[in-house]
Amino acid sequence: MNSTSEAVQALAALMEQRRKTLRLQWEEIAARAQISTTHLRRFRNGGAGISDIVEARLEEALQWAPGSIQRTLAGGNPTPLPGEGGSLMEAAAARAAGLPSVQDYSLGELEEAYRTLSTAQLLALLAESEAGMTQEERAKLDRVTEQEMEEWRRAQIRRRLIWGKLMRGDLADPKSLTDQSDMSS
Repeated sequence: MNSTSEAVQALAALMEQRRKTLRLQWEEIAARAQISTTHLRRFRNGGAGISDIVEARLEEALQWAPGSIQRTLAGGNPTPLPGEGGSLMEAAAARAAGLPSVQDYSLGELEEAYRTLSTAQLLALLAESEAGMTQEERAKLDRVTEQEMEEWRRAQIRRRLIWGKLMRGDLADPKSLTDQSDMSS
């Protein structure tokens, strides 16, 4: 057995352990990572790779810190995010806003707390969340963030094109939006 397959097996075992800890099914993990269960299974078995963006989503679904998958494949261990079910940013936001736990508050209360944070506090939260990252992890986070922004920009452009077609009457059936050919004009 070579070291790559041993690393993949170690990662698969740690992913299984984390899934059980979080009391989730693989279908839930796949849905949270926005990939098919088949692709997730193939990745866990070493039969498929994943992009940086899917890797980041999978780490988020497993509630691991950014870079955990690569660290595990390199022989290290994943870093679980603090708190049960919480994220690093939620934990930092709770500390900065003086809240005991994010889960203890309604969405409205959390939105109000967010609105009361100053720009300096938000920047401090960002710095705190990135404090433990290596330069490689920070570069990967920047790449993933840029990919997410590009996806968002494309979605906004598509939304505007669809709106224009609807307003001109060029799109008779809004259900046909799943057909990419509607976007050709």
